[in-house]
Amino acid sequence: MSGAGDWCFAIKNTGPTNDVTALTVERFPLGTDEIGDGPTTVATDIPLAPGATTAVNGTCEPIATLRLTLTSASGTVVRIAGGADDRRRHGSGRR
Repeated sequence: MSGAGDWCFAIKNTGPTNDVTALTVERFPLGTDEIGDGPTTVATDIPLAPGATTAVNGTCEPIATLRLTLTSASGTVVRIAGGADDRRRHGSGRR
């Protein structure tokens, strides 16, 4: 993440039949010796049905690394894409 203060990651369940049943997020702050702030359970949009998308984002929250842990009780496939989100800096896009 290289210290991006505003960032967004989209998570899409691309599997044909099974839900993502749990999602945890762990942030690793920029400029600290911390291992991480501990995993936080995400409840919004979970379970994530096949074909559905959710997002994890931060505003004014510089991080070096973001760890996402996804669980599916019956197995599925997910796609994750994201990075720095500079919409706020350029005055475009919705938040």
